[in-house]
Amino acid sequence: MIIEGCGRSEQGGRADNQDAFCIRPDLGLYAIADGIGGRPGGGEAAQIAVESFALEFTDRPAPERCTPAVLRAVLSAVIIGADRAHVVHVGDTRVCTFSPETGRLERLSCEHTLAYELKLLNRLNAEQSRDYPYRHHLSRYIGSTQPFEPQALAIDFAAGQWILLFSDGLEKALSADDLQRLLQNNCVDTARELCDKVVDAALERQPPDNLTFLAISCRHAG
Repeated sequence: MIIEGCGRSEQGGRADNQDAFCIRPDLGLYAIADGIGGRPGGGEAAQIAVESFALEFTDRPAPERCTPAVLRAVLSAVIIGADRAHVVHVGDTRVCTFSPETGRLERLSCEHTLAYELKLLNRLNAEQSRDYPYRHHLSRYIGSTQPFEPQALAIDFAAGQWILLFSDGLEKALSADDLQRLLQNNCVDTARELCDKVVDAALERQPPDNLTFLAISCRHAG
């Protein structure tokens, strides 16, 4: 099998870009991060988050350059194994799979917000969570002073499938239905082509936020 990954990040309507991504084919690692809420230093926090995560899979020590109080970011990462993909996620970035055969976009990551946590406790139902005034407030993120468990899961990853990671800024421009239709209607051969088609479509809508999109493909050799 041949694994190919490509990412693209754009500033969108913000004054600076506080998203970051990391592609390490040598480690089978692909990650995106987003600095929280437009805070100062958010771009640096996102970059440190993806770099520090990658360093966990090497023998190199992490640099002493940022304290947890400063480093506040959300992160989604995928580590590709022999026949499975392992997903680690915290916050409100997105991890999805897409199968051209079925035309289905399936979201794997949950959204770590106060509304999500209250739903887990059965204190909000789906309808109430949509109207909850603090529904966008993050409950889990890197740099939190409260202990938390990241979401972790393993999925089969076979030839013809795609794994997609993207920031919430992309979904502000392209809804899940919009993205699914775009993927269904565009036959592409490479991760670069897919990245450009998705990000260009999002930019046409003049997004108010940074947006980052990372695509991972699996195909047969030859």
